[in-house]
Amino acid sequence: MGKSNKKVICINGDDSKLYDQVIFIMKDGINNINENNKKPIDFVFEAEKIINAHINNDKNIKKQEITNVTTRTKDGIQQIVIKKSGKFDIILNIFMLVCCISLASIILMKFYI
Repeated sequence: MGKSNKKVICINGDDSKLYDQVIFIMKDGINNINENNKKPIDFVFEAEKIINAHINNDKNIKKQEITNVTTRTKDGIQQIVIKKSGKFDIILNIFMLVCCISLASIILMKFYI
């Protein structure tokens, strides 16, 4: 094997990330990749995209259903998926909003009368 000078990019994760460290080993000739695109590569986004694709495609994922939230866990990595609200939830939220607006208007009317 011949020696090659490959560029290595290391990204350290913080407490809010799914990873401690991600390492990208760049292909040779990577210096010219942005000449046509002129847009920098978001390596954090790429790392999270790879991790999420791995979690979503694996069949050995443990799933746990909690009302509108699904958690998926594999090898200590936990992903939380929030489902869209149902019709009942939307109607209940609208009703609560109307009640709050009505209550606020009644209180304001007491001050002006």
